[in-house]
Amino acid sequence: ETGGLPLAQRHPARQRYRILELQRWREKRGLAFNISPKHWPFDVNLADRFVIAINASGRSPDAFLRRAYAAVWEEERNLADPLVLAELAEQAGFDSSTLMDVATGSTTEAIYALNLENAVAGDVFGSPAYVLDGEVFWGQDRLDLLDDALASGRAPFTPTP
Repeated sequence: ETGGLPLAQRHPARQRYRILELQRWREKRGLAFNISPKHWPFDVNLADRFVIAINASGRSPDAFLRRAYAAVWEEERNLADPLVLAELAEQAGFDSSTLMDVATGSTTEAIYALNLENAVAGDVFGSPAYVLDGEVFWGQDRLDLLDDALASGRAPFTPTP
């Protein structure tokens, strides 16, 4: 919706730069993950809906997300596979049957569509993105800037034509 291209369709220079960035962040954070995991990219729809279902239950999705990221980047598992998602949910302390029912239901489908609509309307064009009072911060390398904005209480910056 915002003009971004899927990873495989991006210019080769952008694809190479992405690999460099992953190597840099892996080293900086002392992480052990695969630069090009077997199942990346994947259809994120059901995994996203699992997170929506967890939020709807009033619980934090943190444990599930930590397992999901490790599953993709360290274990090279396919998060588009419902059985993998169910296993990860159970490992994170959730009832996977209930989550699957909620995640595949029409209410979650509507929330997913509304989240997308709100993101596009709020000028979000990639992930991760954070919006503070209408000001978009895109990418993990902008977290310091978001922290500064939160700490200062300043008015949001707006793009000038």
